[in-house]
Amino acid sequence: MKKIISYIAQKIITILDRNNQCTETERLQMFFGLQNIIYNIMITAFILFLSFITDIFIETLLTFFFFCILRMVTGGYHCNSIEKCLATTTLIMIGGGIIVRFINISQTICIFICFSVNIVFFFYRPKGTQKNPYSSEFSIKQHKRLKIISVLLTIISILSNSMLRTAIVFSMVIVTILLLPTIHRKSPIPE
Repeated sequence: MKKIISYIAQKIITILDRNNQCTETERLQMFFGLQNIIYNIMITAFILFLSFITDIFIETLLTFFFFCILRMVTGGYHCNSIEKCLATTTLIMIGGGIIVRFINISQTICIFICFSVNIVFFFYRPKGTQKNPYSSEFSIKQHKRLKIISVLLTIISILSNSMLRTAIVFSMVIVTILLLPTIHRKSPIPE
């Protein structure tokens, strides 16, 4: 799959830079950016198509939305290959869609889970990834964003109906689980 994504990215760069006016650094930046965009479009399209044919599209879309909001701020565990990431992300999203469809989380359980997850979010400082660590300043900004987002999602989930509540709670729990392998990892940035 990586070869296909690289091939498509190279073809797009060739079209965009027909006159070879870009420097090698600019071409590499375009290549990396396009690879990420193509990869994300492919995974998102695959998951949404799979959820559509299994009749859990709305539930999966809700899970995807809340999961992505949190994941962009927190970071956490990342798979080391495209295939593992595709499989893991698909399982999480389709599993979330199924859970949202068939499980009704009560308001009491929602409050308990959200309170527990917020404890982790309030003490965890996002670090980025091993290959792309956050600067200390950006890590602090992300932590502030995480606190605000987690409180807002908690309030929304407590006040909302069962489907929305379950999608938010599921997303918060999964993002927290994906943080666990990175919690004790030292930030590569000097404090």
